Amino acid sequence: MNLLTTIPAGLILILAAGLSINRPLWLLGGYLVLVPLFPPLPLGQIELSMLDLLAVPAAIRIICNLSRSGFEIKGGIVKGMFILVAAAIFSYISFCFQTQILSAALLFRIIRLIEMFLPVILAYQTFRDYPTHRIIKLFLIGAGLTAAVAVFMFINGISLRASQTFIEDGLEFFRAGGTHGDSGSLGSFMGVSVLVSIWTLLYYNRHGLAKWALISGGLSGLTLLMTLSRGGLILAASGVLILMMPLLRNPGKLIRAAILSVLFVTAGSIAASKFMNHDLITMAASEFGQRVTGLSEISSDFETVSSHRVVHWKQGLNLYKASALAWPFGLGYKSLKLHYDTLPDNNFNQALFEMGVFGLLALLVMIGSGIKEGLLQYRFNRDFGLLGIALWTGLISNMFSADVLTYWHNIPAIFILLIAIGKNAGINVDYNQYNHRYYAEYEAYNSQANVR
Repeated sequence: MNLLTTIPAGLILILAAGLSINRPLWLLGGYLVLVPLFPPLPLGQIELSMLDLLAVPAAIRIICNLSRSGFEIKGGIVKGMFILVAAAIFSYISFCFQTQILSAALLFRIIRLIEMFLPVILAYQTFRDYPTHRIIKLFLIGAGLTAAVAVFMFINGISLRASQTFIEDGLEFFRAGGTHGDSGSLGSFMGVSVLVSIWTLLYYNRHGLAKWALISGGLSGLTLLMTLSRGGLILAASGVLILMMPLLRNPGKLIRAAILSVLFVTAGSIAASKFMNHDLITMAASEFGQRVTGLSEISSDFETVSSHRVVHWKQGLNLYKASALAWPFGLGYKSLKLHYDTLPDNNFNQALFEMGVFGLLALLVMIGSGIKEGLLQYRFNRDFGLLGIALWTGLISNMFSADVLTYWHNIPAIFILLIAIGKNAGINVDYNQYNHRYYAEYEAYNSQANVR
């Protein structure tokens, strides 16, 4: 019966993906809404995700665009991710030499990394064709829908895979993982959603985006609590701190930000008490509070506070040091979990141990490119640049406790958003060649900013 329902659904999705080849906004919308929202579909021995379904039409569209532009790769983030993918491929070759094993599981993870890379290229190729507010709206809709489904699943005790749990009153409960099947991945995405929602209300409250920001931000904040993800909370908090800095010179906006924060908390509390299982929400809130306050002991009991990540870090380091072949190109991308039965739980450790010195340098180049584009955009458009810097600050903070760049549900949507707000940061552009739609949007934005 499962196969009978999965095959028609898959065929419909493939047909829709095929029709979207000549509609790049459909493809970007799929990455912004469908990829974070839908879980993988079981198809025999494999799982078929929305990321997989969108890969073929996205690749075809990208090749067509490249054939017109002379196969020139533009954009700092694109070049950074290209180097990162190269590091992952070299690490797989390194793994094969070290173990004499051709691992299909590791090869599949590299293919998935490439699939996450495709929408980044597509976004750079087509960002001029669409007003930025449409991309922001689609991101908020995707995050809000993902949060709503996660809340429903949490309240009804529905969990995919072996999601993390917490103990309260002697009973074991699943942490919210939603369709991601992982509370860390969902928590990270919800943290980004809260950050983008607050930025929208403070700096880009136009084009009817305020209502989407309120709905998405409120649901995402509630879902973040249910995930019990401290990494997601730190991501949101560090990013919001960046957003607040310019407000120190503007008391009016600072007061507005405080009022918005109170409204978020109040609306979430009312929704939780009126429409949801109050006891379950209360237990999650209590556990989340304990996990957050426990961060104060990080200097005295780092092993416990870090959820025993140090054990995994030491295991990964010992494996890396034990193999001379691993030093330049690593033990193999995703091999720590799939072959050595441990976890990196840190993007920088993951890059070094699994992809070697080359992989770590590739990661730093990609991060540096993103921050550089954010700073360049800040000179061109302060509000958009501020969001870019805030997002990178949040992501980097999360990278110290999680392998964020392997969260395939999240990364495409986040990077499309970064590219949309970055526009031409880091790219040499003849502004006389802008199409009229983008030029009009840019002029309208500047005129409103001057009024403010």
